[in-house]
Amino acid sequence: MKKVQYFILITALLCIGGFAACEKYKDPPPVDLGLTRKYCNDPIAANYNDSFPGIPDNAVCIYPNELFAGSWLFRDSVYLPDMTFLRTRDYILTFTPGNPALDTLKNKVNVSGFCNGNTLALTTTRFGLAMTDTLVEYTEGGQLFCNPTDTISGMFRLIFEETGNRIQIQMSEQVPDSSYIHTGYAIKQ
Repeated sequence: MKKVQYFILITALLCIGGFAACEKYKDPPPVDLGLTRKYCNDPIAANYNDSFPGIPDNAVCIYPNELFAGSWLFRDSVYLPDMTFLRTRDYILTFTPGNPALDTLKNKVNVSGFCNGNTLALTTTRFGLAMTDTLVEYTEGGQLFCNPTDTISGMFRLIFEETGNRIQIQMSEQVPDSSYIHTGYAIKQ
């Protein structure tokens, strides 16, 4: 019987000694992934979370109204509603971001270059789409265009390409006795 007690005592001491000899596991130090890239952390920006993971820095943000900013050469092809071709004309369009004090979402753009002194107001999205604003007074579904009786509405879609960006433009112009379809591409100048 004493042998059994000694055996149990020795086994218990070995177990206690084994546990006492073990040390608590420590996590290894984290591996530095070299995350030095800066990314935009502003959800209204067009490049929100690009280059994530990295270091958040909103100085690298590009906002929707900045996507279109600048001068663009637009080759306008004009058609009748039945798609009968009328003419082609080139315009230098200037896209200017809206007033920062009034445009807190940074999505308003003004376009000039179609008519002397006339600008179109656009609302852009972070996905490169801009639509003509139709909340301008005294129009039915559009903005005043080159003449006081003409209205225009449409969309501008930014196409991202490796060789440079283009804007696809499709607009509908309503004149007193007819309507016209304007379509074409603009290339950054």
